[in-house]
Amino acid sequence: MPMPVYPTIIIPGITASYLPDEYPLPPQTIWSVMTKEYERAGMHPGDLRYEAVEPAGVVAGQVFEIAYRELIEELRYNLRPAEDKPVPVFAFPYDWRQPLDAIEAQLAGFIDEVIARTRLLRHYDREGFGEAPKVNLVGHSMGG
Repeated sequence: MPMPVYPTIIIPGITASYLPDEYPLPPQTIWSVMTKEYERAGMHPGDLRYEAVEPAGVVAGQVFEIAYRELIEELRYNLRPAEDKPVPVFAFPYDWRQPLDAIEAQLAGFIDEVIARTRLLRHYDREGFGEAPKVNLVGHSMGG
């Protein structure tokens, strides 16, 4: 039996990753397709771990669902070898304001999580996915 399609991770452009400020209750979205609060999205020039406007705790949230939901669903549908053998497709929202090496480390951790979750799918386990696990990456815009 052929190996199923490797799980796929969608890496979106910067407009598609929501950035919520987690400090207020409820959290406030400061960056999305419809909201762009440039001042609150700015990083502190002396220390990129912190926002320029304090107090704030801005983190990556979800991926813009209207632009990417259809792509993810199409990949899940079109990549599966059979109706009962879904292909895992995940979105990787990231805080594009962070240094590239920090985003790279987060993506590496996310890839490990995707591999671990995919190993739990019976059809992937039966067909030996755990012996040489890999993922497909699909980048779009600045996510490419």
